[in-house]
Amino acid sequence: MGKNWPAIIFLLAVTSLISGQSNTQSLGTAGIAGTVLNEEGQLVDHSNVCTQVTSGSRRIISCGVFTDKDGRFQIENVKFGNYEVFATKEEEEGYSIDNQAPGQRVTITPDNPWANVTVRLRSKGGILIGSVRNKTSGHPVKEISAQYIAIDRKDVSGFAGFSTADGDFRMIAPDRM
Repeated sequence: MGKNWPAIIFLLAVTSLISGQSNTQSLGTAGIAGTVLNEEGQLVDHSNVCTQVTSGSRRIISCGVFTDKDGRFQIENVKFGNYEVFATKEEEEGYSIDNQAPGQRVTITPDNPWANVTVRLRSKGGILIGSVRNKTSGHPVKEISAQYIAIDRKDVSGFAGFSTADGDFRMIAPDRM
């Protein structure tokens, strides 16, 4: 029996490697698909679909999949785990990460590798529009960052860059302020 230990260890190592490869290959077949609806229940085209994962006290948000003209999306190559799915459409509409996250909870497992969800946009925040000028000269101030802070000082977010020649800016303000 003592002479067979090297063969048994080798067999276990090979089995472990094969098992690890099959798990890696199955990751490529997992994903999240669905549609995005606005507050009135209408399909939303070209919205940015995001996933959020919480790891300890950190939240990791990944965006970059857009809905098609019919409000449909598909996120492929999703790892097994728990996600929150939401959508944004900041330009002109005011649906930002600040007022749409977290999202609808989705669990991806080997037994359930694909989730089909309907994401409904929640009420949107306001859009702050303004211009920044030098107090002394009155000239526009460009390429700076701004931050809004809620009156109770608990909600700090909303960075925006001022890049127009007139110092104009647009910044989404969540409706929780």
